[in-house]
Amino acid sequence: MKNKFTNFLSEKKDLLIFIGILVLTFVSVVTIATIANKEDEPDTSVGGMVTNPTDSVTDNIPPKDDPTVPKPKYTFVAPIEGDYVIAREFFDLNNEETITSAVMSNGTTFKESTGISFAKSDNSIFDVLCSYPGEVVEVAGNDDSLEGYTVTIQIEEGLYTVYSSLSEVNVEVGDNVDIKQKIGVSGTSINDLDAKIHVHLQIIDNDTYINPKVAIGKEISEVVSAVK
Repeated sequence: MKNKFTNFLSEKKDLLIFIGILVLTFVSVVTIATIANKEDEPDTSVGGMVTNPTDSVTDNIPPKDDPTVPKPKYTFVAPIEGDYVIAREFFDLNNEETITSAVMSNGTTFKESTGISFAKSDNSIFDVLCSYPGEVVEVAGNDDSLEGYTVTIQIEEGLYTVYSSLSEVNVEVGDNVDIKQKIGVSGTSINDLDAKIHVHLQIIDNDTYINPKVAIGKEISEVVSAVK
């Protein structure tokens, strides 16, 4: 019996070696897979941090500005294309030449002008253009408003341009408008009947009104530093 078993092992030696190799290979694969699964499991203990494997750590980091690419520089422009006239001056006690033309009136009350009203010499309607790039943060008024429609654009924190006496508005809150982009159409204001068809532009820096006429052609840094 022993000889038969020995002969059997001798005859099937190659087959048995092959089966042994298969068994070892299978055990190795199962062991490696088990270890890998444990490493992939999140740490649910107190203080453990779970990282979404589908997200890269750098996915949510905003790209840095390329210092080699110069940022565009803008200068204030008039909110009107072509030739224009000043229908209402900016009220400045230090400017005796314009002080009388810097008072707004509805026929019964008077108010100091905190901006400049731009108009056409022939009193025609015109497109109102953005004087400086920014984001529209407010659109107010209606057809019955004393000052028509009003559009407020934020240039930067605390600095705004306000366009009033509009008869039509072509932008919405949240819009980013570029320089000379159309934002509306000129109109009239019951608060300033003598100005007729115009757009009233105000530049406001932290509650301080800046004369738009002196801002035209200047960069924002020059305009702001002039009132500091």
